[in-house]
Amino acid sequence: MAESQGANRAVGTAIVFSAICLVCSSLFPDRRAIFGLMVAAVIITALAYANKESIRMYIKAKWNLRQRNPR
Repeated sequence: MAESQGANRAVGTAIVFSAICLVCSSLFPDRRAIFGLMVAAVIITALAYANKESIRMYIKAKWNLRQRNPR
């Protein structure tokens, strides 16, 4: 089960990345701009993946705080 989830996640990521590249190539015809955007996207994705547990804990803490103190 975990292997199929990982494969599905990888395929989904590849599809989304391809769509982003397609949109960027239509918006920015300069090849260097597209390359820079792709590198930035890869770096941001890698950082988010590396810190996913701390990000998840931060979101959970914020969500629980809002649940306890509704405005």
